[in-house]
Amino acid sequence: MERDERTQRSRWADFPLAIAMLAPSALILGVFVLYPLGRAVWLGQQRCDNFGNNCRSQGFGQYVDIFRSTEFQNALVVTTKFALITVPLGLILGVGLAVLADKYLRGIGAFRAVFSSTVATSVAVASLMWLFLLQPSVGALANVSWFNSMFP
Repeated sequence: MERDERTQRSRWADFPLAIAMLAPSALILGVFVLYPLGRAVWLGQQRCDNFGNNCRSQGFGQYVDIFRSTEFQNALVVTTKFALITVPLGLILGVGLAVLADKYLRGIGAFRAVFSSTVATSVAVASLMWLFLLQPSVGALANVSWFNSMFP
């Protein structure tokens, strides 16, 4: 019995450290996920004029209408089917390829290079895309005034 009490006391002694370690993640989650989600739901039940003034509550009736619509229900079914097929398939393929990459087989170096090149390729493509978009002489975003004021 004494051992259980010591274990219980040590768990409570770790509680402040656990809170301190969870606080940054909880703060980021709250600021970037929970607050915008709550704000979007709140704004979604408001009726405002074109300038965002004179807002009044309309209730959550439009949400009920959306959830009851056949278009939304069909989209929900299609999305659920898509997720149920692609997520397990992606996990199985990913784990299978990772296990294969861990084996010592003939030609495994070439396989590992191709397998890991997808990560480097996407970063390289994104970098080149932004380079061409921001190119001072021919870039599509080079002469957009509001974009240049944000990123001088």
